[in-house]
Amino acid sequence: MNPQDLSAPAAIVLPTGPHKGYSLAEAFAADPDYVRRLAWAAGPRDPIDDYVRSQAAAYLQTLGEQPLPPLPPDTSPQGQRLYSLTGEGVTLFVDLDDNGARFLMATDSEVVAHHLPDLDARVLAVDLVAGRLSDNFYHYGGQTTTCTSLSVQDKGESFRYPVRLEVRQGAGVATADGIRPDDHPRSLTLQISRYEARKLGLTLSDHLLARSIRFLTNL
Repeated sequence: MNPQDLSAPAAIVLPTGPHKGYSLAEAFAADPDYVRRLAWAAGPRDPIDDYVRSQAAAYLQTLGEQPLPPLPPDTSPQGQRLYSLTGEGVTLFVDLDDNGARFLMATDSEVVAHHLPDLDARVLAVDLVAGRLSDNFYHYGGQTTTCTSLSVQDKGESFRYPVRLEVRQGAGVATADGIRPDDHPRSLTLQISRYEARKLGLTLSDHLLARSIRFLTNL
């Protein structure tokens, strides 16, 4: 064997996974779909993942294979869709269901979402309606397998779009303050004007109030 062949993608040995210890060529012979998923799957990566996945993609290209076009992210409503706004390639969707509000952010290729319980959604709505956050807003939810968060921050009057919303999603890490997303979450952000922040707050507040009234009248 030519010594240079040992550094070719086909000869790269998988350090983890169900085919640990196999070369990429051996893993492909045993389970080609696994190598395809390894090469083209989205999600958080560390430096070793980046290297192995890039080598898997290079190996598949030598076989004439190319990744399938990615499916558009699922942004279908969960409950009643209340609000949407697009800026700088990111779209924010806010839905209302029986348990609270879902804040979903999406690009052409990525989507992250966080569910805000009813009472927390009311607190955020009140602050947004006021046009100024008395404190930056943070909410976390999930388990150690998957944790999400929503933050809403007021960046101050020097910004044209001073209200910054961020949704993060990643593996959960136990901390003294509870479960939090790890250091490598997927995240999307959107900065909006105070006018749009008040519109979002009023929309959310009005629908939460209307739902409460319907609940009370049906008792």
